[in-house]
Amino acid sequence: IASHEALAKAFKTTDFAKVASIILKEGEIQLTSEHRAEQREELRRRVVELIRTQAVDPKSGLPHPAARIEAAMDEAKVHLDERLGAQEQLEQVIAKLRVVLPISIEQKKLIITIPSSFVGKTNNVIRSKKVINEDWLSDASWKVNVELPAGQVPDFIDKLNSLTHGEVVVEEN
Repeated sequence: IASHEALAKAFKTTDFAKVASIILKEGEIQLTSEHRAEQREELRRRVVELIRTQAVDPKSGLPHPAARIEAAMDEAKVHLDERLGAQEQLEQVIAKLRVVLPISIEQKKLIITIPSSFVGKTNNVIRSKKVINEDWLSDASWKVNVELPAGQVPDFIDKLNSLTHGEVVVEEN
């Protein structure tokens, strides 16, 4: 328990309610080094996942594996700011990675034709992406143009194939 003199010196008041308010509004939470290390690692995982799902190797057009991105981050000596979110740091991290890893952020446009019997199953998956336009064909199948990050294309197509038992038709626009 602090003395009245110590409170007055530190907080310019001895009123406990005001002192508590000042501590809550302006104080800093002291975290253990273990907890900070866990937060750093979680931030790193989020950044790697964002890069993996949004960026591709310009030569092959395929996403880089997470292990390759992590190795490139180590090689490029990428340091993340723990006060910022993963999305906020994405551009600067990619700029540093370009020195050691061929990488590009691209959007792909796909034309997807789904047989009518699978429209209900695939609707949420399709609508989770940016739908450019859609049309119902004469055979009751659903033709949809979507735009999504290039790194998400393989997983997206796999998901659609799984839901439609391989009966979906996907073309690049």
